[in-house]
Amino acid sequence: MPATFTRAFSRLDESVRESLFVFLLSRGLVLVIFIVVGQIKFGAPEIGLGPSGPITARNAIVSLSHAPIGQTLRETIAQGDVNHYVELSRRGYDARPFGTDAHTSSLYAFCPVIPALLWLISKIGLDVLLAGSLLSNLFFFAALVLFHKLVIALGYDTSTAARALFYLAFFPVSYFFSLPMTESTFLLLTVASFYAATKGKWLASGGLGALASATRLNGILIGPALAVLWWERARERSVWQLVSIALTSLGLLLYMFLS
Repeated sequence: MPATFTRAFSRLDESVRESLFVFLLSRGLVLVIFIVVGQIKFGAPEIGLGPSGPITARNAIVSLSHAPIGQTLRETIAQGDVNHYVELSRRGYDARPFGTDAHTSSLYAFCPVIPALLWLISKIGLDVLLAGSLLSNLFFFAALVLFHKLVIALGYDTSTAARALFYLAFFPVSYFFSLPMTESTFLLLTVASFYAATKGKWLASGGLGALASATRLNGILIGPALAVLWWERARERSVWQLVSIALTSLGLLLYMFLS
């Protein structure tokens, strides 16, 4: 069995092999951290007197019997902006004039692609938080594969591409790629857009960039970066290629116009 697995693994595309190892190692570590964090219970505050005045402390206790792992994972995931995306997937954007309600107006800062994906997940009947996190992890794996290919397409060797994968997967806040937020989706769309551009597929590049700008506001910056790449690498330049690059702003512009 190990020999069969080794042969099957060796037949995989090089980018898939390199990405699979980094993905499993990094996401396994993130999952363990998520589980441990979910099992931490805080005791009652203890108040003592220190040199500068009263000191309040809490005792942290790690207990694997705190609650079912699925429940604690949901509690760990449902933090910060994740709740805003979930809320948008359930209620949509406020149809009232902007500024009517401070909270609902602030949600316009969150672009529609992730709320739409979470809405689809809920319609299938899956748990929005857990299934959304699984989808983010799958998108991150796909982004790693394309990122490895992109680094090589830009003229770097395989060892540089492998190191770049490692740094991307293990940098301190890479756990965001495992949450139902924009990070992994935006990374996948951005890398795919640039990879398509290196292959001369400018229309596909612009379309992917448009989806990226509908995922995060800073996706609007993909267009100028693609224009530089087009100027440096395109052998035959045309107006239609520039029009394709300009499509990258379409996602954000449509969101601004329709919201």
